Amino acid sequence: MVPWAGLRPMMPDMLPRVGPGNKPCVFYNTGHGHLGWTLSAVTADMVGDLVLQSMGSASRQSRPAKLTTASA
Repeated sequence: MVPWAGLRPMMPDMLPRVGPGNKPCVFYNTGHGHLGWTLSAVTADMVGDLVLQSMGSASRQSRPAKLTTASA
């Protein structure tokens, strides 16, 4: 048997790191801790918008529409 732990990364200030890094084309979406499943979709959408903004306005036109309702 091998010990295993599914640790959830968390920043020292308990807030996730979401946004651009110090280098071009580097973006962070980490440090959600125990709220990972709760916040991951929202923060992924935020980072997606930041990536598209960094690529210029032409790339925004090719982004698919967001789903607003569930299908049966």
